[in-house]
Amino acid sequence: GRHSIVSFHYFNPHLFNNAAYLDVELFAGARQYLYYLNAKQVVHQVDFGGLNLRFGGNRSLLKYVSFGLRSYNYRPQMTAVFSENDSTISATGLPAAIVAGLEERRIAAISLGLHADFRDHPQYPLNGFWGAITAEKSDAEFNSEIDFDKLTFDGRLYTRLFGGQVLALNIKGGYVSEPAPFYERFYLGGANSVRGYAERRITPVGYANRLLQGSAELRLPFAEPAPGSNKSPAYAVLFYDLGGAWLPGQEPDSADLFRSAGFGFRFNIPVIGLTRFDFAFPIDKID
Repeated sequence: GRHSIVSFHYFNPHLFNNAAYLDVELFAGARQYLYYLNAKQVVHQVDFGGLNLRFGGNRSLLKYVSFGLRSYNYRPQMTAVFSENDSTISATGLPAAIVAGLEERRIAAISLGLHADFRDHPQYPLNGFWGAITAEKSDAEFNSEIDFDKLTFDGRLYTRLFGGQVLALNIKGGYVSEPAPFYERFYLGGANSVRGYAERRITPVGYANRLLQGSAELRLPFAEPAPGSNKSPAYAVLFYDLGGAWLPGQEPDSADLFRSAGFGFRFNIPVIGLTRFDFAFPIDKID
C-alpha cells in the first residue's frame, strides 16, 4: 500500500519452447510509511528504485517454483509529517528505530518461491486452495549493503457450504532477521490487514520483524453473474480478523493478538471491477 511507481515491465512466457517464463521490471517510485507518536499518525516517505527479476517454469512440478533477484536503492527522507496538521518532524525527533534506517542503502537479494493454485475458479472460488511461500536472502555477496534473511507465507482455503455460500480462511505470516531496516519489515492494521483498526495502527514503532495474521469469511452471494460472465457475483460477507506483530527480541504471545469482526459487501462495478465495502469493529483496545 501507499506506493507511487513508474516502471518498465517486460514479460516473456515462452522461454525454452514454452517451458519457462521470464519477468523483468525496472522502476522508480516512493512509498509512505506510517507510525504513531503519542497516538498521532506520522507519514514518512521513502524513495526507491531498482530491478525485479523472476524466472519460473510452466510445466510439471517446475510450475510451482520461481527464482527471484532484486536490487533496490532506498533513500528515506530525513523528515516526516504529522497527518493532522502537516507539521514536520526532523530526524532528531524520530524514534531511534526509524533513525537507524535513514541512510541511503542498496539492498540486493535472491529468493526462492513455492506457489500453488488449486481453486476451482479464480474470481469466486467455491472450493480449493491457493498458497505461496517465499524465502529471501540479502547478502554482501550480491552487492547488498545490509545482510538479512526473510520468510513470508500466505495460504487461503475455500470450502463450499451449501448453495453458493463459501467459507474462506486465510493465514499469512512473515519473519525477517533483526538487521533489516524498517522499510523491509511488516505492518499490521487497516483495510488490507486487520480491519477495524486505523491503517498500520497496531504496528510497533520501527515496524515488526515477526508477523502473524489470519481471517475467516463467510461469503453469502445475493446475485448471480450474468450468463457467460467470468466475474464473481455480488455477495455479502461476515468476517473475523486477528493478527499480531512483534519487534526483534519480543516473543510472540497470543495475548498480543488484536481481533476485529464485521460485515461487508462485494460488487462488480463497470470499469472499476470488484469493489468492497467493509464495516469492521475492533475487539481489543490499543494500549
